[in-house]
Order: sequence, then C-alpha cells, then structure tokens
Amino acid sequence: MSATQRGSLYVIAACMVWSCGTVAMKFYLNYLPAIPTAVINALLASAIVFLFQPTLKSDVIAAWRRAPRKFLWFGLTGVGFGAVGYNLALVHMPVSVAISLVRLQPLFILFLAAVWLKEKLQGSQFIFIIAALCGTVFVLWPQLLPLFSQDQKMDFWPLLFMAVSILGYATVSVQGKALSNDGYRPAVLIILRFGLGGLICLPLLCLTPIADYAAPWWAWALVPCGAAFSTALGFMLYYRGLPYISASLAAFVEQASPLFTIILGTIILHEKLFTVQYIGAAVLVISMGMLGWLEHRARLIDEIVPEK
Repeated sequence: MSATQRGSLYVIAACMVWSCGTVAMKFYLNYLPAIPTAVINALLASAIVFLFQPTLKSDVIAAWRRAPRKFLWFGLTGVGFGAVGYNLALVHMPVSVAISLVRLQPLFILFLAAVWLKEKLQGSQFIFIIAALCGTVFVLWPQLLPLFSQDQKMDFWPLLFMAVSILGYATVSVQGKALSNDGYRPAVLIILRFGLGGLICLPLLCLTPIADYAAPWWAWALVPCGAAFSTALGFMLYYRGLPYISASLAAFVEQASPLFTIILGTIILHEKLFTVQYIGAAVLVISMGMLGWLEHRARLIDEIVPEK
C-alpha cells in the first residue's frame, strides 16, 4: 500500500467517525446548550488524549514554547469559530444540510488564496465553483423561501453561524496541514488545538442562561462519549493521515463525510429533505470533491514537470 493510499484511508476513517459523531451531536443538542457543549467537548477531547498519552507532556510544552501564537490562533479558529459556530447552526438546521454546507471549506480556501496569495484560478475551477454555489442554493432552498414571501421573515442567524464555522474550519485545516508538515505529532496538535481553544472560549459560557444547563443527566453523559469518539479518535485518524497526502487531496477525500452523514441522518434521525435538497447536496459534494482533485492534480503536474 502506497503512502498516499494509507493517508487517504486514515482520512476516510476519520470521516466515518465524524459522521457518527455529528448525528449523535444533533441528537443531544436537542437537550443541551450549544456553546457550552462545544467548549466542554473541546476540553474533554484534549484531556482524554493527554491522559492516554501522558508521555507527550514534554512534546506539548516544547511545541507551545516554539510557536505559542500559532497554537493560540489554531485553537481559537478551531473551537471559537469552527466548533461553536457549527453547534449553533446545527441547532437550527437538519444535520444533512449542515454537513453539506460545511464542505464548502475548500471554496473558502480557494478564494482566500486568490485574494491574499494572488493564486490564479483555472477555468475548470470556476465551473465547479459555480456548480457548488448552485448546489448551496438548492440545499438552502427551504431557508431561502422567505425571501420570496412577504408574510414570512428569514432567519439569517443559522446561515451566519454556519459561515463563521466554515471560515474557522477552513483556516484551521490550512494551519493543521502546516503544523503537521513542521513535524508536530497528531496527539500534540489535538491537545493544543482543543485544549487552548476550550480555555480561550470559557468566557463564552456566560452567554448561556443558567436555566439552560438544567438538562437530563444522560444528555450530559453523551458529551464525554462524543469527545472521546468523534473528536479525539476522529482527529487522531485525520492528523495521522495528513502527512501522507496533500491538503487538496485531503479536501477531496473528506467529501465522503456528507455522504455518510446524510445516510445516517435519514436512517437514525428520520430526517426528510426535499428532493431539490438531496440534488443540491450531491452537486455541492461532487463539486467540492472535484475542486480538491483538480488542485491535487495540478500539484502532481508541478512536481513531475518543474518550472524552468
């Protein structure tokens, strides 16, 4: 088995774990407040990885001393923007819609690279970008209907939360790849990302009314299970695979996650979407996957035929 195949399998396994965790999260967010759940989940995931690998203490301290600003930003974007924004959006929309929209990360990365890094987009990329935007409109069609009705008001908050989450996850994906290339071990990245992110976001707990914490005990008991399985295990597999594949190929492989989640959401949560939403989700996932594949192919060509 080649290194690329091994890395892809690790990422696919991470996607399957994340899909199960997302469906479970959608279930217990019906009973738990969104912001505390995201913060507590992050802190527990960091603690769980650290407890199972206590020999990493020196590596964690060395990594923190080497690049404190990088890891602070890594934690803030991953938990403060990504996880908190995603939880807030997930409360107000079906899990199938949420997981499809969060796959727009590669699109955000492409635009950021074009604006800040002056990278040029190919014509074929524009085609799939337009297709992805059309798929997004189809997925969000029920939420967009109030725009065409004078009797209904559109709730923009879920879309705003999702946009913040996508931007946070897109940023942290690039950071994670860069830190992984610098030689940091997967467990170290998880401990610092979720540990620092959870600590930074602790003041956000004050935004949740005290009455909202009075949830069933079994719902709170699901949070550490999600932290251990979905967050800790999922990201251990993901960061284990990243050194073997490019970020663009990882973005392509990650498109398996919406497929798994939509299937689980339909079977377990009995979610029913309009036909146009299923079509939109398929168009969106395929378009994002093709964008990642085009980027990966371009990198391979550059390696085979170096610039003179």
